[in-house]
Amino acid sequence: MNWPAHLPDNCPPQDAQDATGEVYRLVNHNSPHPDDFRSWREENISKDLPQGVTECQAGGLSVYRDKADVCRVINRIPRFKKAQPALGVLTPALGKILCTPSRSSQSHHTWWLPMGTQPWTIFQIVSID
Repeated sequence: MNWPAHLPDNCPPQDAQDATGEVYRLVNHNSPHPDDFRSWREENISKDLPQGVTECQAGGLSVYRDKADVCRVINRIPRFKKAQPALGVLTPALGKILCTPSRSSQSHHTWWLPMGTQPWTIFQIVSID
């Protein structure tokens, strides 16, 4: 797979697995949009990394396996208050994924997408109430 230039060497890490299964992504549009699938690093080119986050993680996308964790993130983190959960089903052609738990979510994963993928096409807004 060809990886984006913003990813550092040896990223995705060797212990990342083929992307498979259902994941939730918090999006800001009424229908998943390309802008909803930009990594933290792509959105914050010159910023220092948040504490505890590696450059490799910053270059991937945050997704969640558990909808209860998605609810907690929306309720606890102010910048996600207006975000909507979108559900997608990953396949190995969509890159690599690794469990990277956080304080607010044990089901948090980092997902690295190869060049040329269009992840917004496989996600749909869902209700998680």
